[in-house]
Amino acid sequence: MPNYTTPGVYFLENDFSEYAPSVNSSVAAVIGYASMGPENKATLITSAKQFVDTFGRPDTVLNGEHAILGTLEILKKTNNVYFVRAVAGTPEKAKANVKIGFCPAASITAPQGYASMHLLVSVYQVHDSEGAETLVDELRFVVPKGASSEENWLDSLVTEYSKISTNNTPITISKETIGSELLGLITSRHAGGLTGMAIYAVSSFTSDFDTDADGLIDYNDANIAILRSFTYIGDLSTAASVVVCNGGEAAALNWEVSPFYSGAGYNTSTLEGGKETGLKVDINPTSNAGSDVVLYRDAALVEAHAISTGGTKHPFWLTKIIGDNKDESRSGLVQAELAGDQLPLIELDSYGDWYRQLSTTKDLSVYWGGVDEGDLKSDANPRCMKLVPGTYDFIDGSNGDSSDENEMSSAFIGIEALKTGINAFDDDSLNISMACAPGNTTDEVQNALATLAEDSQNFLAVLSVPKGLKPQEAIQWHNGEGTYGRSTPLNTSYAAIYYPHLQVFNPYTGSTFYASPDVYAMATMAHTDSVSETWFAPAGLVRARLTSPLDTEVILNAGDRTALYGGGNVVNPIAKFNPDGIVIYGQRTAQRTPSSLDRVNIRRMMILIRKMVLGATRQFVFEPNDPLTWNRITGVLNPMFDDISRRRGITEFRVICDSSTNTPIRIDRNELWCQVRIKPTKTAEIIVFEVNLTNQSASV
Repeated sequence: MPNYTTPGVYFLENDFSEYAPSVNSSVAAVIGYASMGPENKATLITSAKQFVDTFGRPDTVLNGEHAILGTLEILKKTNNVYFVRAVAGTPEKAKANVKIGFCPAASITAPQGYASMHLLVSVYQVHDSEGAETLVDELRFVVPKGASSEENWLDSLVTEYSKISTNNTPITISKETIGSELLGLITSRHAGGLTGMAIYAVSSFTSDFDTDADGLIDYNDANIAILRSFTYIGDLSTAASVVVCNGGEAAALNWEVSPFYSGAGYNTSTLEGGKETGLKVDINPTSNAGSDVVLYRDAALVEAHAISTGGTKHPFWLTKIIGDNKDESRSGLVQAELAGDQLPLIELDSYGDWYRQLSTTKDLSVYWGGVDEGDLKSDANPRCMKLVPGTYDFIDGSNGDSSDENEMSSAFIGIEALKTGINAFDDDSLNISMACAPGNTTDEVQNALATLAEDSQNFLAVLSVPKGLKPQEAIQWHNGEGTYGRSTPLNTSYAAIYYPHLQVFNPYTGSTFYASPDVYAMATMAHTDSVSETWFAPAGLVRARLTSPLDTEVILNAGDRTALYGGGNVVNPIAKFNPDGIVIYGQRTAQRTPSSLDRVNIRRMMILIRKMVLGATRQFVFEPNDPLTWNRITGVLNPMFDDISRRRGITEFRVICDSSTNTPIRIDRNELWCQVRIKPTKTAEIIVFEVNLTNQSASV
């Protein structure tokens, strides 16, 4: 408390209004294989659509019917599921190899005498693989004569072009300097080996040009003189020299677009009914300097990015538009990088083809990637290098979903130090209350999950008996007997075992399969939380009727259920009753010692109470260890336990935090002790009706 020495009125505020926070007891965790999405990371999923968008469909990965369909089942009952994608071996990313090409282009110098020039630019022609030509567009303009210098003439060329150009103009014309020589550079919007361009000098624009049957300009028309490869324009014997080249593709070089994560689920495929799925990249030229990169997912547009390659000093900035790593990517789905060999030195020969020995006075290589002798030129201006238009599918990629039992166990268990696999659940901030590894019944994986649950005290491990076992075999399995895959018995209150598998319809394949029952047990626990309380039993006709399954793998009679659930056995049976349907009909934990903690509802309540107590009392660490702090702690805990009592979780409780629990030696050790005694409400699992018959003279 402050010491006051000056007269006045002072206001102090002390907050003693602490109370126990609420804790969500329906946070589920699932580990399994997937064909997409983050690897070895606990990813929060809040909806079915988000889950499929992130981790893919069940029909594209090993055991996807258990892990992915199972998670979708749990999401019907809770909107908080953490999914960890396990990966075995070295999974690979899918990719779309977008081709990098060179635009059809021409260089044109001013004609001697600076005469006027009537130009028809058959801007570019797209050549298909069969050699047929399709006229895409054409541009006509006149460069007037009378320019006082070569530079003025080129300025006039650019000026006349700008008068008629629009955003949709299929070429660009600019005045450039290469070395000491001025020239006009004409570049096309499209790029690639199937594109081309031609430039014509015409006597006037009043004539109708002859066309062939395809509507293409007839090159033999008397009004046209084609400008190609250092030839001259018509009867202008001292006219401009022109170099024209067709489009091409950079050898051994791609713009590789890939998802952030590995897996084949990004690849394009087609489901029944013709619905296309997966990722596609669509390249659409929008200007001479750039293109739109459009991403489609499941045939729907999800992203669009503008790519510009003109006016820059470095062609490799293509990667920066989308990003070459996840942290820098502007995309929510993909990253990109230039893959392959370095850009080759591109030059022209006298026939307008790509060549490597053109005179340096007409060296256009700086416009085709800016590479000189294997090194980037400092003045590189790669406006002629662009992404080749087209639609590119994602290909390759692998899931890391090995069926080898050792690889699978290693992938699911993970590495504790790296928090991979099941160890990703070891995080108090996730607030996981139940976890499973559906479809995986190996000793190693189930033991690891149960051990983590017990060590962390944060969640209940929900397990299942392997598929295909009969009731007696299931009993032997969980007791570590026989040859059914388990070598040691399970014995912990932090795990619960369910049996048998359930027949379920898979809407992705249109067929049925037998699903792991652990996910249905977890869904029932979440349902119990939503309609009643965490400490109510997630079993019986009131809260544990299963409506999704079509049948059970094994029909259990009363004797089977008794053997599974009694006599020291701890397998929770899932029964099929007529007419009640399929019901979870047990709630034992795997603890063999008879106590309150041999029931799932009590263990789940204690997990919840622990989290609430820790959350409510952490603030008292480093407070004075005296009666005031003791009273504040009891003031927080008493209302909490009273609330649980009123909601039928416990029948009686007492919180003791005074000098009887905080002895002098404990205080000297800087320890504060608080003792809580509770009587949990027991579940009526056996209901007995005793009917006594009496004679008519007896009193009832």
